[in-house]
Amino acid sequence: MTNIRFTSREMEILRDTEFLITKRTALAKIDNLLAETQSNLKMIWETNRHRFPELPSVRLPKISRGENYRGLPWRVLDYPAIFEKEDIFAFRTMFWWGNFFSITLHLQGKYLREYSRTIYRNHRNFRAKPYFVSTGESPWEYHYEKDNYLPADKVSLNNMDNLKFLKISTKLSLDNWNTLEKEAGDFLSAILPVLKD
Repeated sequence: MTNIRFTSREMEILRDTEFLITKRTALAKIDNLLAETQSNLKMIWETNRHRFPELPSVRLPKISRGENYRGLPWRVLDYPAIFEKEDIFAFRTMFWWGNFFSITLHLQGKYLREYSRTIYRNHRNFRAKPYFVSTGESPWEYHYEKDNYLPADKVSLNNMDNLKFLKISTKLSLDNWNTLEKEAGDFLSAILPVLKD
């Protein structure tokens, strides 16, 4: 006799032939939504690109996917983004199954050093907005619990020289999926002037 036992909920899901089909079609729509968002972000980035001559060319837009961020499926659009061994300049739009969309600027290494003083000077521009600033230990966590993010108006940026990375983020409920393209574009348009006076 096996020691394996299924709960009634697990058996219900194992018998459900519609769930995975619906999941697949829903995630295909999320991929399309991220592709539309990318088109809007590309237009905004190309309009502002001349303000950042110190940046090398950003990589082509990339949508990544997985099944296990904290046990749940996810999708990520990275654009504009530069990922080097120690240095990161990335604008990340993320879908996390059952939770939210997040829109995040991630700076690390030389890009954090490049923009930290300007961010400090301009941080009042985003402290009054519904933005969050990273407080966690890992740059690859995206949940909004207190050990990972705090509201921007509750975070001091006085010691930016000691940071290993900086993430400024906002989130959008899944119910507001139809505003993702606009919200991501608004966030990018608002955050780029924080990097450059």
